[in-house]
Amino acid sequence: MVKITWPNFFKVFAPLLSIVFRPIPVEAQVRYIRQPEYLTAIAHGRIALKTMRETADIPGLAVAVGIGNTIVWSEGFGYADVEKGIRATPETQFRIASVSKLLAAAVVGKMHEQGRVDIDADVRKYVPEWPDKCDKITIRQLAGHLGGIREYRPTDFTVKNIDGKRYKNAKEALSIFADDTLVAPPGTKHNYTSLGYTLMEAALEGASGESYIRYMKKHILDPLRMTSTLPNHPDSTIARLTTLYTRDSKGHNKTIRNMKPTYKFAGGGYVSTAEDLARFGMAHLRPGLFKASTLELLFQTQYLNTGEPTSVGIGWVNDRDPWGRRIVFHNGNQPGARPVLIVYPDHDMVIAITSNVTGIPEWVEGAAMCIADPFLRLTAGEKPLPVPDSIGTFDVVMKKDEADAFSGSMTLLNPAETPENGYRGWMDALPGSNLSVWPIADVIAWPTETVALAATPKGLFPMRWQKNADGSSSGFFTFFGEHRPETLPVYLTKME
Repeated sequence: MVKITWPNFFKVFAPLLSIVFRPIPVEAQVRYIRQPEYLTAIAHGRIALKTMRETADIPGLAVAVGIGNTIVWSEGFGYADVEKGIRATPETQFRIASVSKLLAAAVVGKMHEQGRVDIDADVRKYVPEWPDKCDKITIRQLAGHLGGIREYRPTDFTVKNIDGKRYKNAKEALSIFADDTLVAPPGTKHNYTSLGYTLMEAALEGASGESYIRYMKKHILDPLRMTSTLPNHPDSTIARLTTLYTRDSKGHNKTIRNMKPTYKFAGGGYVSTAEDLARFGMAHLRPGLFKASTLELLFQTQYLNTGEPTSVGIGWVNDRDPWGRRIVFHNGNQPGARPVLIVYPDHDMVIAITSNVTGIPEWVEGAAMCIADPFLRLTAGEKPLPVPDSIGTFDVVMKKDEADAFSGSMTLLNPAETPENGYRGWMDALPGSNLSVWPIADVIAWPTETVALAATPKGLFPMRWQKNADGSSSGFFTFFGEHRPETLPVYLTKME
C-alpha cells in the first residue's frame, strides 16, 4: 500500500495539463464567468472538477476563484440532494468544518486591532473559570495549536455525545475537557486541536463582553457581505444547506443527520458557500478589513519554545504549492463536509472548494492548487500552447529499484508492498477501483512545461509530463524535502 498523507502531498512539485473529458449527466450551475482572459482556466477547472466528482463519487461540490477584489468564477457541480434531484449551485451552503478556524482567527485579529484582547495574556484573565494547569496559556498559543489542549477522543462522541448535546456557550462547553491534563506544556508541542479553539472562543467572549456569534456577524461577516455564512446552530433554519453524506462500510454514499456543534463554533461550527469563503479570502490580500500589521500577525508562523517553526500562524497554515508558490490555507473534515480555502498572498488570488461528503476528496488542497495553477499562469502572462494528444487511461508502472531508492527518505512508498514491476495501491477508495489504471483527465502545454492532471478516487494529482520515443509517457512528481527536491518518476502506458 502506498502511503501518502496530505502534508506530503503539499511537497509534490508537478505541473499539470490537457484533458480527457467524459461528460457527466449533471450540468454545472454557474454564477460568474467574468473577464474573458480567464475562460481558458475556467474550462480546464470545469473538466478537473467534473472528472474528480465522477471518479471520487462526490455528490456535490462548489468552487469559487477570486483575483484581486473580484470573484472571476463561481460554480456548483453535482447535487446538493441526490435523492430529491436538487443541484448544487453557488448559493448552496456547506458545512465548512475547520475552515471555521479562519473565521475565528479573523475575530482574534480584529479584537487585537481594537485593543479589546491581549493575545499574549493568560486566558484566565478572560476565563477565570479555567483551572490553573500551568503558568499560562495564551490566545496566540491556542490559535496556533500550541496550548497543550487535547484533541477529541472517541469517548467524547460514544459516551459524552458532545455532537448531540446543546451547550449554552463556550464556557459551558469547557466541561468536556477542563478536567483533563495537558498533552504538553504550552509552547512545547504543536498539537492540532479543535477543543483548544473552544477555550479560545470562551476567552474571546470574556474579552469582548458579547457572544462570539454576535461579534463575528457584526465585525467580520457583515462588513464582507458574507450573507450565506452562518453558525450551524440547532435553533437556526439554514434554507440552502446541502444534504450531508458519508461513506458506508461498502464505500457507498449515505445521508447523515446534521450535528449540534454548539461546543465548537470557533473550531468547526459554521456553514458557508464557496463564494463567501472566497470573499473572506480576498479580504486577506491587502489592508482593508484588517491593517497590514494584522495580516502579518495572522499569517506569520509561530515557533515552539525551542525556536522550531510550526508552519501555523493565527489559524492559517503556511506552505508552498507544487510549483513553489507561497500559500496560506486551511482545510476541514467533518461529517458531510470537506472544504478548503487557499490564499496566494503574493499572487493576489484565492480559491475555495466545498463538498458535501465526509473526507472526500482526501487531497482537497491538491485539487484546489491544480485548479488554481492555470489562473495563476494566465495572470502572469503565460499562454497555453496546442494541447498534446495525451488524454486517456494509462497503466502505471514504476521500476522497483527507483521505488526502493525513493522510499528511503519519504513515507510515500513501502517497497515491501510494491510489486516487482508495478506501482499499485492507494487508489482503492471506491468499490471496483482498478488499482493499475491512472486516468489522465487533462494535459496543458505551457511555454515552460507541460502539466498532466490525474483524477483519482483520492483527488487530483498534477505531474510534469513528457512523451517518450516509444510512445509511452512519463510523469515526474517532485517532493520537497528538508534540503533538496526529490523526484519520483512514474511511467505510464496508454491503454486501448
